[in-house]
Amino acid sequence: MAPLKKFFSRKNEVVGQEIQKSVRIDNFTAPSTIAKGKKLEIVVSGNFSNLGWHLAEATAKVQNNQILLTVIGKKKSGMMAAQALKPYQTIIVVKGLKKGEYTMKAEMGTTETILLKVV
Repeated sequence: MAPLKKFFSRKNEVVGQEIQKSVRIDNFTAPSTIAKGKKLEIVVSGNFSNLGWHLAEATAKVQNNQILLTVIGKKKSGMMAAQALKPYQTIIVVKGLKKGEYTMKAEMGTTETILLKVV
Protein backbone atom coordinates (compact mmCIF):
# COMPACT_ATOMS: atom_id res chain seq x y z
CA MET A 1 0.00 0.00 0.00
CA ALA A 2 2.87 2.40 0.73
CA PRO A 3 4.02 2.56 -2.93
CA LEU A 4 0.50 3.51 -4.06
CA LYS A 5 0.19 6.19 -1.37
CA LYS A 6 3.52 7.63 -2.51
CA PHE A 7 2.42 7.49 -6.16
CA PHE A 8 -0.90 9.28 -5.59
CA SER A 9 0.27 11.95 -3.15
CA ARG A 10 1.78 15.21 -4.39
CA LYS A 11 5.51 15.82 -4.17
CA ASN A 12 6.76 17.66 -1.08
CA GLU A 13 3.52 16.97 0.79
CA VAL A 14 3.37 14.92 3.94
CA VAL A 15 0.24 12.79 4.22
CA GLY A 16 -2.08 14.40 6.74
CA GLN A 17 -0.45 17.82 6.37
CA GLU A 18 -2.96 20.68 6.06
CA ILE A 19 -2.96 22.39 2.66
CA GLN A 20 -4.72 25.64 1.80
CA LYS A 21 -5.68 27.24 -1.49
CA SER A 22 -7.96 29.93 -2.90
CA VAL A 23 -11.48 28.76 -3.60
CA ARG A 24 -13.80 29.84 -6.39
CA ILE A 25 -16.53 32.32 -5.37
CA ASP A 26 -19.76 31.62 -7.26
CA ASN A 27 -21.86 34.48 -5.89
CA PHE A 28 -21.72 37.40 -3.48
CA THR A 29 -24.23 40.00 -2.35
CA ALA A 30 -23.92 43.29 -0.49
CA PRO A 31 -25.93 46.48 -0.02
CA SER A 32 -25.39 49.21 -2.62
CA THR A 33 -25.24 52.04 -0.05
CA ILE A 34 -24.05 52.27 3.56
CA ALA A 35 -23.36 55.15 5.93
CA LYS A 36 -19.78 56.09 6.84
CA GLY A 37 -18.73 54.36 10.07
CA LYS A 38 -21.13 51.44 9.58
CA LYS A 39 -19.86 47.94 8.89
CA LEU A 40 -20.34 46.36 5.48
CA GLU A 41 -21.52 42.75 5.45
CA ILE A 42 -20.87 40.78 2.26
CA VAL A 43 -22.49 37.34 1.88
CA VAL A 44 -20.19 35.05 -0.14
CA SER A 45 -21.08 31.57 -1.41
CA GLY A 46 -19.71 28.83 -3.62
CA ASN A 47 -18.80 25.15 -3.70
CA PHE A 48 -15.78 23.10 -2.71
CA SER A 49 -14.74 20.45 -5.25
CA ASN A 50 -15.05 17.52 -2.81
CA LEU A 51 -16.21 16.71 0.71
CA GLY A 52 -12.68 16.89 2.17
CA TRP A 53 -12.47 20.70 1.89
CA HIS A 54 -13.45 23.10 4.69
CA LEU A 55 -13.59 26.88 4.96
CA ALA A 56 -10.36 28.27 6.43
CA GLU A 57 -10.91 32.00 6.04
CA ALA A 58 -12.71 34.63 4.00
CA THR A 59 -11.23 38.11 3.67
CA ALA A 60 -11.77 41.42 1.92
CA LYS A 61 -8.80 43.59 0.95
CA VAL A 62 -9.53 47.29 0.39
CA GLN A 63 -7.21 49.12 -2.01
CA ASN A 64 -7.84 52.33 -3.99
CA ASN A 65 -11.65 52.18 -3.85
CA GLN A 66 -11.67 48.49 -4.75
CA ILE A 67 -12.72 45.65 -2.44
CA LEU A 68 -11.22 42.28 -3.41
CA LEU A 69 -12.93 39.21 -1.90
CA THR A 70 -10.92 36.05 -1.19
CA VAL A 71 -11.99 32.68 0.23
CA ILE A 72 -9.38 30.16 1.39
CA GLY A 73 -10.20 26.46 1.76
CA LYS A 74 -8.24 23.82 3.68
CA LYS A 75 -7.97 20.05 3.67
CA LYS A 76 -5.61 17.30 4.78
CA SER A 77 -3.27 16.14 2.03
CA GLY A 78 -3.40 12.53 0.93
CA MET A 79 -6.82 11.94 2.48
CA MET A 80 -9.52 10.49 0.27
CA ALA A 81 -12.94 12.14 0.09
CA ALA A 82 -16.10 11.64 -1.92
CA GLN A 83 -16.10 13.57 -5.20
CA ALA A 84 -19.19 15.71 -4.66
CA LEU A 85 -19.78 19.44 -4.48
CA LYS A 86 -19.79 20.78 -0.93
CA PRO A 87 -21.50 24.19 -0.67
CA TYR A 88 -20.23 26.96 1.57
CA GLN A 89 -21.62 30.34 2.60
CA THR A 90 -20.03 32.92 4.86
CA ILE A 91 -20.21 36.60 5.73
CA ILE A 92 -17.22 38.92 5.29
CA VAL A 93 -17.35 42.07 7.43
CA VAL A 94 -15.52 45.23 6.32
CA LYS A 95 -15.12 48.16 8.71
CA GLY A 96 -13.66 51.64 8.42
CA LEU A 97 -14.63 52.52 4.85
CA LYS A 98 -14.25 56.19 3.95
CA LYS A 99 -16.82 58.18 1.97
CA GLY A 100 -16.79 57.45 -1.73
CA GLU A 101 -17.57 54.76 -4.27
CA TYR A 102 -16.10 51.27 -4.13
CA THR A 103 -16.13 48.38 -6.58
CA MET A 104 -16.41 44.87 -5.12
CA LYS A 105 -15.19 41.83 -7.00
CA ALA A 106 -14.04 38.26 -6.35
CA GLU A 107 -10.37 37.32 -6.60
CA MET A 108 -11.33 33.99 -8.17
CA GLY A 109 -14.61 32.86 -9.68
CA THR A 110 -17.49 35.06 -10.74
CA THR A 111 -16.74 38.16 -12.81
CA GLU A 112 -19.67 39.99 -11.24
CA THR A 113 -18.92 43.40 -9.72
CA ILE A 114 -21.01 45.39 -7.25
CA LEU A 115 -20.79 49.14 -6.87
CA LEU A 116 -20.92 50.36 -3.25
CA LYS A 117 -21.53 53.97 -2.23
CA VAL A 118 -20.43 55.08 1.27
CA VAL A 119 -22.20 58.31 2.27
